[in-house]
Amino acid sequence: MLRRFSLLMSLTLVVLVALVGFSGFGWLQPSAAQDDPPVRLDVGGINAEKFPTLTLLVNVWDEFDVPVSGLTVDDFQVTAGGAATSVLSVENITEDDLPISVVLVIDTSESMLGQPLDDAKAAALAFVDTLAPTDAVALVDFDSTVKVAVDFTTDRDVLRNAIENLRADGRTALYDAVYNAAELANESGNPRRFVVFLTDGNEYGGLSTQAGQAGVDLAVANNVPYYVFGLGYWLDEGYLNSLVRNSHGKVYLHPDSSTLAEAYAYLATFLRTQYVVTLDSGLEPDGR
Repeated sequence: MLRRFSLLMSLTLVVLVALVGFSGFGWLQPSAAQDDPPVRLDVGGINAEKFPTLTLLVNVWDEFDVPVSGLTVDDFQVTAGGAATSVLSVENITEDDLPISVVLVIDTSESMLGQPLDDAKAAALAFVDTLAPTDAVALVDFDSTVKVAVDFTTDRDVLRNAIENLRADGRTALYDAVYNAAELANESGNPRRFVVFLTDGNEYGGLSTQAGQAGVDLAVANNVPYYVFGLGYWLDEGYLNSLVRNSHGKVYLHPDSSTLAEAYAYLATFLRTQYVVTLDSGLEPDGR
């Protein structure tokens, strides 16, 4: 049975550009035929590098929160300011075997010592094991400095070994970690790139060489969604929410680390069940 999903977009380029850097799209609503079960749609990323062609990363769930599979071009309808646009292609990351690239970032400052870091390691391992074999992962840890523990690789043994050898010490160069992760994600060369970022605190010690906004701006400029896990009660929630909102990601706040492994495994599934929807917006670039 045909299920058609309608994506409502603004008419002007200036608003479209704002949407690329704003986790809004609150008025994007799935629309189905009257006899179809209810569905839920979420836009997880927008790439406007080839504007007026746009590429959207879209998740669709049924009424039981199960990802909807098997959708094609005929199942999506996109309008811009009330005018129909052309959906050029629809691919599914899992069904079409499209690899993704993920930067796993883990806070290893001294406040993560003990159970929080143990649970963070278990979560990272669960995430890696849930991904497809062709998905490339890089591992970054940060305390007083930011370190690329493993560059992008599909070698799961290398990743597991690096994750298990993480140690907690030092302060929290949060802003540098955000900035460096966006840089590394952009170097992957994969348009389906993401950052999964775990921290239990805020910028501590004044050690970052980058301003906080610089990392947000870099993520937005390079279309890198951030999926942020925040632990405890000492988080810079304002900054993390701004990072997520502007990069079109999501934030998950946990008072403790006991549920991280389940959440990370769910996120891996979430990323791999996205549809890549490419469309011709029909809008004229006006230089803004």
